[in-house]
Amino acid sequence: MALCAQTAIDRGEDSIYLDLSSFWQDGASETELIASAIVGVLAPRELSGKPRGRSMKTVALHLLLGHEKPVTICLDGVTDSPTIQRFLKTLTLETPETARLVVSQRFPGTLLSLSVLPDVVKVGPAELNFTLDETCSILPLEADRAEEIFDMTEGWPLLCALAGKSNTSSEAIIHLPEIQ
Repeated sequence: MALCAQTAIDRGEDSIYLDLSSFWQDGASETELIASAIVGVLAPRELSGKPRGRSMKTVALHLLLGHEKPVTICLDGVTDSPTIQRFLKTLTLETPETARLVVSQRFPGTLLSLSVLPDVVKVGPAELNFTLDETCSILPLEADRAEEIFDMTEGWPLLCALAGKSNTSSEAIIHLPEIQ
């Protein structure tokens, strides 16, 4: 998720990244944290801070609606609370195409309600893995060795790279505690 946010910055987009599994402010909900981050990044200086008479969620949504430059919101470790799910659904359905929401879940099934919405693309491990051809193209090894690495790592890019750089067998790489 952090790499996704950095890539958005590299493309010249505005970017917001929150790791909700490790960052928590006393008395604030996930929704308030996300809305505050959106306001903090997109609001002119004179509007930043606590809005008077309007909720932070309303201000954040208004800012996203009026923001012409592309913005990517990357949220790591989202929970399944009904409030956060409603807010994410609102962001997904009511913001323009210039606003991209990238979310990873903390618990299995958290994003089930979002995955059925139109224009939502679900990316899982199978979409992130290398194909055999990609593995062979990045590893300057004999085809048999590259295929063995692909089979052992199931195409996971970092594992392919580690196994390709190592002099030990692919089998040994897979059983390292760090990999497990």
